[in-house]
Amino acid sequence: MFSRPPPSAGAQASYVNRLSAGRNLRSIVMLFAFLSAIYSLFSAIGNFRSISIDRNEQQSKLATFSLIMGILLIVVFAFEAFGIVATMTQRHQLVRIYAMLSFVTVLIATGGGLLEVIIHFTMKNNIISECEQLIQGDQVFYPFGFLGPVSHTFVNQQDSTEWCTNEWNHDSWANIVELLILISQ
Repeated sequence: MFSRPPPSAGAQASYVNRLSAGRNLRSIVMLFAFLSAIYSLFSAIGNFRSISIDRNEQQSKLATFSLIMGILLIVVFAFEAFGIVATMTQRHQLVRIYAMLSFVTVLIATGGGLLEVIIHFTMKNNIISECEQLIQGDQVFYPFGFLGPVSHTFVNQQDSTEWCTNEWNHDSWANIVELLILISQ
């Protein structure tokens, strides 16, 4: 059945030779560390900004979860910023520490993504209720978008409920896809 002899103990697989043929992975590590740092920083800012809104709308549980997610994302940002410094300085000890921190970062990011999905589905009514309170009778303006600025005016309960439910449904898919991307790495 197996007529070919196994490779010798000292031989490397052919893909190892192709991947490590004198190439430096420093620029790739720096790119991914930079992208991860920027993403986690902007996500943390968004979570910290929503704390005061959650508290103003008497949603203390949502404010607590926003604080927890913001702290987790700042920790990820700090680890990735350390990784950028470690790869720039090329100090062996710093790179080794960053390699260990990368494992912790994956655990934090995966756990945070899972926590976000759980919060999104278990606190659905709170999230939609807060959205309705914020936009009912007001004008919502999005300065960005594929087709340019968009403005919505909500004049009654039915319009705001429909819009908030649609936005919650959209966020459901976005949160699940984001979690799947985090897990697949």
